[in-house]
Amino acid sequence: MDEVPEEERSNVQNRSGIDLEQLRQIAKGWQASIVDYTRRNNLLFFKPRSNTLRLDISRQSAFETLISGGKVSLSDLCHEEDKEKLDKAATSISKKQQVSVEEIGVSPVYVAFGFLSWVDPDTPASREEVDRATNAPILLLQVELVRARGQQNQWSVVASGDLQVNGVIKHALEKNEVNSASLNEDSLSDISTIEMIWSWINNTMSAFGKLPEAETRKDAHFAGFSYQDEAIWRDLGDIDLLLESLVVRGLAGEGTAISTLQKDSFINPETFDTQNPTSERLVLDADSSQMEAIQAAISGVNLVIEGPPGSGKSQTITNLLAEIIASGKTALFVAQSELPLLL
Repeated sequence: MDEVPEEERSNVQNRSGIDLEQLRQIAKGWQASIVDYTRRNNLLFFKPRSNTLRLDISRQSAFETLISGGKVSLSDLCHEEDKEKLDKAATSISKKQQVSVEEIGVSPVYVAFGFLSWVDPDTPASREEVDRATNAPILLLQVELVRARGQQNQWSVVASGDLQVNGVIKHALEKNEVNSASLNEDSLSDISTIEMIWSWINNTMSAFGKLPEAETRKDAHFAGFSYQDEAIWRDLGDIDLLLESLVVRGLAGEGTAISTLQKDSFINPETFDTQNPTSERLVLDADSSQMEAIQAAISGVNLVIEGPPGSGKSQTITNLLAEIIASGKTALFVAQSELPLLL
């Protein structure tokens, strides 16, 4: 099959009729909307604080153990200048780790290797800081922080994920028309020493160098990072995955998808009074508006339920789950925090 010329790609239509280039641009806009460009984002503007620890990059043996999946004492990694605050910082990070895992199922604790600074025009300068240069960690290794039983000040860390590139940097590259695929992330799985990390960063400087006034710095820090939106950002870059969703195509403005979604109609609430109560498998009371939502969801309609606190949203979800289970089906119930799962 002949390759489509570059100038014609924007006019290529896939089988659903949506313009692929248009969808890419819309998806990039969605990605941009979840990236925080303020100085509160320590994935972009990292600053050492009381609850972060600088690590001694000369401890090559300890880092090799950590990168290879072994458990390492945090004191063996910690830089001398931060050892006085080690226990206080570790305690703070441990509490953040526990809450995050319980609430959203994601650990926010990482070891950051290497830092990249550049001048981003989308970052507003604060009144106190007119310097717009970033300080973004380049590589992140998710770790679990563990306190030894019966030993208050004995903290250890063990890798709980793979080395990955900071997603904010990848977005910055894409925004500057640099394909993030040039980062060669597949080679990260071969890294086993901190020297290999510095080598990878040096070899990737050709991509980083296309950012305005880009500079890299060798350093390592142990801290908590808000990284839970990375999976969403990554999914929004998968065009094939987006095309599989009728709802996403409708949100992107595809006429056929919108028409299909609009054809779905809710059941007339007046018919509920004529139904035999034995056919309902509700576990909580429900009014006609709640029954309408339940029957619509069971019939396959895509819907969003909105309402102020106390209007019965949780009861509607509970009744919907009861109806689904009673009919022999399975349901995936997802919540951003643990609280709804306990209600």
